Amino acid sequence: MTGQGLTCVPLFTVRRQLASGELEPVLTSFMKSTGKLRIVWPSSRHPTPKVRAFVDFVAAELLVTERAGPVSATSQVSA
Repeated sequence: MTGQGLTCVPLFTVRRQLASGELEPVLTSFMKSTGKLRIVWPSSRHPTPKVRAFVDFVAAELLVTERAGPVSATSQVSA
């Protein structure tokens, strides 16, 4: 991925790549340690099973990311 550009993505989406050194954080003074993530779906009485599964997945990944703490190229990330 070297030289492919810059992106601003949630930490949980690139945690493994940061830990392995495949990606490097840049402009770290602009990084937020907290924030909000909103998942929006069409209004209905209940979300579909697929939407519920996605929401549950994202919530679980965010908890893993929060518990794991900061990421560096030398830190290990559990799968």
